[in-house]
Amino acid sequence: MIRRPPRSTLDRSSAASDVYKRQLVPWGTDYWTLTYEQRFGGRLAGLNLVDHNARPQDIIDRGRRLLLPDQTLRIFPLSAFEERLGPLYLASAAPGVVEISPSPIITETALVTSSSIIPTDFDLENGARVRGYRLDWADEATLLLTLYWGADGPLEFDYSTAVHLVAADPPAGPADILTQADKAHPVDGWHPTTRWRAGEIVRDSYLLPVPAGSAPVAVRVAMYRSDPAAGFVNTPWLSLPVPAR
Repeated sequence: MIRRPPRSTLDRSSAASDVYKRQLVPWGTDYWTLTYEQRFGGRLAGLNLVDHNARPQDIIDRGRRLLLPDQTLRIFPLSAFEERLGPLYLASAAPGVVEISPSPIITETALVTSSSIIPTDFDLENGARVRGYRLDWADEATLLLTLYWGADGPLEFDYSTAVHLVAADPPAGPADILTQADKAHPVDGWHPTTRWRAGEIVRDSYLLPVPAGSAPVAVRVAMYRSDPAAGFVNTPWLSLPVPAR
């Protein structure tokens, strides 16, 4: 069964707001699950579902955004799309849903003019920055974080992402870390930092379940890598306040 994000997470992403979208899903159980949910479940409004027989180039040529559930990329690898479209930019459309395009997905203009993005310029000291973010309650028990990473230039190493919901900032110990949403690579593991191009802005989404009875104060964000000599090498941490419910 296909994994679906909480209600409205796709609608809240900037990928869902301004350009007609097509989501490519292999024919079979996943495709029918989504089409049934769209028709009878009141979700995925404005999304045109197509199966694996659709031509990605035709979708792009018509100016529509091409969204791929995580499961699609596990069946049809990214290289199969690059054979048809050329080198690709990647971004999160929602947790578990990847947007691909042969041209930049997030532009500098969109980053600074969007009313939903909180701008920042936090230097991670590894060639990348956090350029902006959005932190919302997806439902009563889940936070939805959308990060906008920026690449100062090509990154030398592949960095993993660390996203921690904490009860104290900084945390005094493991008990203060309520939830972790770390990823081996950004964009649900599909967009390693060594693929990033100078000036690229990468939209990256995370779901953070909030334990019942807890009192989170912040979401802490960083990158890290493993070094054979030094062990784990962490970037500085950026703290984002948890919004009121």
